[in-house]
Amino acid sequence: MAERTAQTDTPKRDTTRRQDMRLIRRYQIIFLVLLFLCVTMITSILSTQLNIFRQERALYSLQSQIEAQRLENDDLSRIVNNDVVSDDYVERIAREKLGYAGFDERVFVDVAGSENAGNSNNG
Repeated sequence: MAERTAQTDTPKRDTTRRQDMRLIRRYQIIFLVLLFLCVTMITSILSTQLNIFRQERALYSLQSQIEAQRLENDDLSRIVNNDVVSDDYVERIAREKLGYAGFDERVFVDVAGSENAGNSNNG
């Protein structure tokens, strides 16, 4: 009778072992899916943070340009509101924007190739 019990016990163990292997396989698949989802989410978050950083940097640059334009507009408004264009303003524009010099002034051109060579103030 002991032989008979051993024979009937072996199929039960095989069935239990197969069920355990299936359960382990399911847990492995679930773990891999969760791992994939976590990696995807982390990648997405980092990408979004990088995009936010770039947009903030662009915003700062645009705000600086707006402020510079606002200052220039204020200068031009003051000039327009004076109704008379001053000689100083005309002289400044002639020097800065058009590259002119005064009648009794000498203009020196830097031909040595320094950083400012070729950099005119034409706007």
